[in-house]
Amino acid sequence: PFGYGQMLGDSGRLVAQATKNMSTWSSADAFVRGLPTEYPPLYPWIVGHVANLVGRPAWMLFGEMQVFVMTVTIVVGYLLWRRLASAPVAFAIVGIAPAVFSEPSKDYEFIALVVFVPWILATFAGLTRERGGMHWLPAGIIGGLLVLTYQGFLLYAAAGLLVLLVLTWRAS
Repeated sequence: PFGYGQMLGDSGRLVAQATKNMSTWSSADAFVRGLPTEYPPLYPWIVGHVANLVGRPAWMLFGEMQVFVMTVTIVVGYLLWRRLASAPVAFAIVGIAPAVFSEPSKDYEFIALVVFVPWILATFAGLTRERGGMHWLPAGIIGGLLVLTYQGFLLYAAAGLLVLLVLTWRAS
């Protein structure tokens, strides 16, 4: 009945957060009242509220949510890459993603990884909308969701993103 990571390590902490989120709307630590959450809050917040809606404990929903998120990630990644590349290339890029990062217990990181690169290119590479560039509103929404889901990739790519911004600004 548990998810891929069982109740060990990060998975156990996410399950505890989701269980806490079944009864509260604010993002809070799973164990200490008034302490901010240890992990990015969006994924356990969604799991906790879906569990509350369907009337099942959050720990029983993690396996199904992991399958759902991994599947939806492929579709979302394909749609984002399709804006920038041909259909076969977009399909190949997204098809390689599970081989590179096949950790279902980190499905929230998987969706952030697959969405991150096409979002960066469509938002900050100075592309026109006809060539796959993204309007500021959906780009901002996707960026905000990335921060709430897993901000690690933004931190890892900060220097490269700064270089891309400077090059794009200079070219314009």
